[in-house]
Amino acid sequence: MSWDTERDDIMDALLGKQGVRISHTSLGEIVGKPEPYRKRDGVWFGPDEPRYTRIVGVLVAQLLHPWTVCKPLDLRLYHNPYVEQPLDVDFSRLAQATPDHDTLRMTLTNGEACSAILDLPHDWPIKGQKK
Repeated sequence: MSWDTERDDIMDALLGKQGVRISHTSLGEIVGKPEPYRKRDGVWFGPDEPRYTRIVGVLVAQLLHPWTVCKPLDLRLYHNPYVEQPLDVDFSRLAQATPDHDTLRMTLTNGEACSAILDLPHDWPIKGQKK
C-alpha cells in the first residue's frame, strides 16, 4: 500500500469517506455533473454536525519508532476544519494538512525533517554511542 493511499485513509477517517453524488431524472438520465462529497461518518463530522470541535488537530507519523526518528518518514499535522478555538501557534516546521474553507479541500504543505525539528544528528542514534 502506498503512502498516498494511507493519506486518503487518514482523511477518510477524520473527515468522512469520499463519495460521488449523481443526480438523475425519474427515467434514469443523468442531470448535471457528478459532485464529490464526504459521507458523515468521520471523526470530525458525524451524522448530524461537527464533533470534537475542541481538538485542534491530529499529528500522524508513518512508521515512527525510536530508532527511525531521523529517517525519512511522513509526519503531518492534520488541522481540524471545525475547531472552535484555533491555537495561535506556529506549526510551520511540520508538514500539514490545512483546511481551505473557500474550496472545501485540505491543502497539503511540506515541513522539515524530524531530525531538524528535534535538533538531532542526521544519523541518530549513532551506533556504538554510550548512553
